Amino acid sequence: MKWGEYEKNYWGKIGENSDDVILNFGTPIDIDYEETCFEMHYNGMDVLCYSNGTTYLADIFDSNLRFGILNIGVGSPRKLVESIFVFKKRIIDVGENEYGIVDGINTVVFEYDQDDKVKRMYISRWYY
Repeated sequence: MKWGEYEKNYWGKIGENSDDVILNFGTPIDIDYEETCFEMHYNGMDVLCYSNGTTYLADIFDSNLRFGILNIGVGSPRKLVESIFVFKKRIIDVGENEYGIVDGINTVVFEYDQDDKVKRMYISRWYY
């Protein structure tokens, strides 16, 4: 994936806005409202939205949500993930057991467990 994006449609799978997320995953378990945003909670995923409903951050901890041709997601081996994104711009301000990259206009951070498998994925619309 040296050229172009690994996954061209992260938000198409999650939802471009809160209505799309509800269509894709059903009614959230809970919604937390703030002044300028709100967070929808599901079993396996939390999605932050601007007050207008546009999604901007997804915290994924469900192994059923997969991305790209190699179906990476929670449970994927560290070696596979890092080999896919080896030529991508790295995000250097991440935790010790995390790997962050820029994929197109999105940033993706993978958090690993003690077995070097993806424990969580954080996908955001902004560029670090």
